[in-house]
Amino acid sequence: MKTIFAHRLNEINLTNRFQSLYDTKENKNLKILDFGIGQDNSIISKKAIEILNDSSTNYNNWKYAENGENSLINSFIKFAFKQYEVRLNNDEITLSMGIKEVLNSLAFILINPNDLVVSTTPGYNVFQRKAKMLGGVIKELVINNENNYLPNIFSIEENELKKVKVVLLNYPNNPTGAKCSREYVSKLVKLANKYDFYIINDGAYIDLSGEDKPFSFLSVDKERIIELYSASKTFGMTGARLGFVAGSKTIINMVKKYRDQENSGQFIPLQLAYKYCLDYVDTNKIKEKYINRSKILIDIMNKLGFKGDSYSGAFYLFFKVPNCFDNMLIKDANEFAFLIKKKYSILIVPYSNVNYFRMSLTYKNESDPYILYNRLKECNVKY
Repeated sequence: MKTIFAHRLNEINLTNRFQSLYDTKENKNLKILDFGIGQDNSIISKKAIEILNDSSTNYNNWKYAENGENSLINSFIKFAFKQYEVRLNNDEITLSMGIKEVLNSLAFILINPNDLVVSTTPGYNVFQRKAKMLGGVIKELVINNENNYLPNIFSIEENELKKVKVVLLNYPNNPTGAKCSREYVSKLVKLANKYDFYIINDGAYIDLSGEDKPFSFLSVDKERIIELYSASKTFGMTGARLGFVAGSKTIINMVKKYRDQENSGQFIPLQLAYKYCLDYVDTNKIKEKYINRSKILIDIMNKLGFKGDSYSGAFYLFFKVPNCFDNMLIKDANEFAFLIKKKYSILIVPYSNVNYFRMSLTYKNESDPYILYNRLKECNVKY
């Protein structure tokens, strides 16, 4: 009998590692408090929804839009200059159908067997999975509070640096909320020029940079860098599958060519709604919401005895798993996450490889952190 599925699928684990946690029953006597989910549809502009609805009734908008609407592309070019002080030309930018889609596409067009990909752990591993399927080799560098959540790529031996094809980063970072400095990127670009590799920055959270001005890697260099942007994180357009990829002309040109083999573009009314957000929505007001929530949740978690690093460059906070909680010894982050969901109906995201857990600032109600405090205040957190 012939094998049904491609052998390359054996190279990766396609299981959703969080599914068993989601499937775990919460305490039926307590309302679930969701600090796990990384999406916030409450921030989407009502006017953008109106534009989506109205433009959907125009039959001229029901057609293929492979390269994206010119008006939308021009709006992002203006947005990038206003927001990041980055000047982009049309040949340095193209529309994407979300970051997951373009990460898969970039892996396909860049990675050959035995090419070395340097990435961070913990991290978002879509590119790495596809690269591994294509025969690439993944080198994960741990990011933690000891290295300020910046991978020490500069410590890699020269014989290994010569094999690097891509350095994959994600700043502001998911799950840690850490930010990246201009000095670090400048140093990395020099290394990329010397050893002939490219830098991909998943910039999904670039506009949620805490109290700092958004920092784009492209403000340092565009020849060696590709940066990704997300409509869902910046404007709450979750599910619209829209964003941009910008940077190296050579790579952007190939992304455009390859996209023609993958899809026929995103629905035009969704593009028009995105254009409105780029033109008119004040991202500072959205940032302010998460800054305020960050301060509240950090204060409450500290009062409960949890230890973490006060980064808020995305809409996540990152806390160390305690050794003892509720008079029980805790083995790792997974055990802790299952415990507090099952007993206290609180959902968090565990990262057992570094023994931390992530809490999202996109929780539903402003009262949720205070309810969390009341549920856990007698639990006796110890490190």
